Amino acid sequence: MAHLLQLLTRNPDTSGKPKINLRLIIPIIALALVVLVVALLFTQRNSTNSPQIVSQTFLQEIVATSKMSTYEAVYNGVAHVTSDENPEEILYHVSYNGTIKAGFDFSKVNIQIDHQNKQVLVTLPIAKITQTSVDITSMDFIFLEEKANTEAVSQQAYAACVKDLTRESVEQPAIRQLARQNAENAILALIDPFVAQLGDEYAVKFE
Repeated sequence: MAHLLQLLTRNPDTSGKPKINLRLIIPIIALALVVLVVALLFTQRNSTNSPQIVSQTFLQEIVATSKMSTYEAVYNGVAHVTSDENPEEILYHVSYNGTIKAGFDFSKVNIQIDHQNKQVLVTLPIAKITQTSVDITSMDFIFLEEKANTEAVSQQAYAACVKDLTRESVEQPAIRQLARQNAENAILALIDPFVAQLGDEYAVKFE
């Protein structure tokens, strides 16, 4: 309950939203393995003594092999449960911890090589919320109406928390923005060694 009181009485930030803790969840080990496998394939192709051409298709195949969530937000929120008879009457508050995951379909990343301007243009699809989950064990209650404290309250409160978290995932543009930033970093790590084969003057540009 102390945690819930702290959430309800803390000074609001500029957005008026509960606190969101953000963290990168790109699986570094998996990313390193993908880079290693592709590097080995690239080396094997070059061992045939025929010139290896880094093409748009080749770069897109590298990215498409990566199936990663690119962002996870840890969310500390408070849901407010109201009476069915009177929606303006709050029965209780419930705090909870949840997670919001966002990412991209990497198979839909489009890559174009602009030889005239010495650029590799990478176009990302729109980031999507891939998963939301509420930790039911983290729920903490403050009852304004004791009649609401029934055997079914946990199930009701959990549904309210899921609804609140789903709404919050839609209303937080920073989640998608940071998912894009992390996706750009991941893609750059994947393709940069091969873009270098085109020449030192080539640069990767995201659109």
